Amino acid sequence: MIASIITLFILLKYFPASLTNLIVEQRVVVEVLSMGFLLVTVIILGSAKLIEGEGLAGLLGTIAGYIFARKTADLVSAGQADRSTAALRRQLLHAELEVVDASGELQRLKADAGTSPTKSQASKVARAEEKLERAKGRAQALKDAQQRGVELDSPSGQL
Repeated sequence: MIASIITLFILLKYFPASLTNLIVEQRVVVEVLSMGFLLVTVIILGSAKLIEGEGLAGLLGTIAGYIFARKTADLVSAGQADRSTAALRRQLLHAELEVVDASGELQRLKADAGTSPTKSQASKVARAEEKLERAKGRAQALKDAQQRGVELDSPSGQL
């Protein structure tokens, strides 16, 4: 096994640099070789009747569990990153729609109030302006987060 790993590392200099870096950083080759040799060893010991059936089943099950659990964990972490990016996009879209709604409401209230609004109309216009500013601030914060690639802490989109 050690000779195989050394041979493999010598052969890595003939691969493209990007592939070599990926193989070494991800420890793919070392893990595949290790699992392969471990499986071969367990099978040989089982065939030679040095390991009983229950022990052999336990070892093979443990190896298989390690391999599949590791792959599943990698897939889950990749999926979570995709979901958080999609959630950020949805939140940004929702915030931009809030800006459009608040802007339309403000324009309608200003048109209703005319040139000499009553106190009630002026109050409604002021609240609509505040709502529009909050919506713009939230949309801008989400745009900034999207540009930085920052994940939001909560699914509700609270910053």
